Amino acid sequence: MRLPYRRMPKSPIPRGSAFHGSFYRDGRTTPTATRLEGMIAALEYLPDKHRQLKADIGRAIHDGVSFLLRAQRRAGDNAGAVTRALLTLPQSHPDEDDDFNRRATEVRIDYVQHALSAFIGYRRLAGNLTITT
Repeated sequence: MRLPYRRMPKSPIPRGSAFHGSFYRDGRTTPTATRLEGMIAALEYLPDKHRQLKADIGRAIHDGVSFLLRAQRRAGDNAGAVTRALLTLPQSHPDEDDDFNRRATEVRIDYVQHALSAFIGYRRLAGNLTITT
């Protein structure tokens, strides 16, 4: 079977930005984590003949996991938890609104579960990933 494939686009969020690795410009964690779960599953089943696709997916996974690790709380009562978004958004951000910023720091079990699933999948694949930037 031939896969219709064009090179995956580079992240629209530039390297060096706090949101680099997120799949959304607002820095939400769960949409990134669920996409990582899917990409990790796909990477495990893609045949080796799709080397470039696998390399592109591996790079996206690495960047996405790095983003999720930055969103993980490091201290306090919720140490280890993953919040809804990495940061609150400044008023100048196109996706900023009061509801988004009010909920940005909330912790829910699904946020944590999807991030943990991505972390575990990444760890399982880590020895098989070749990351080039």
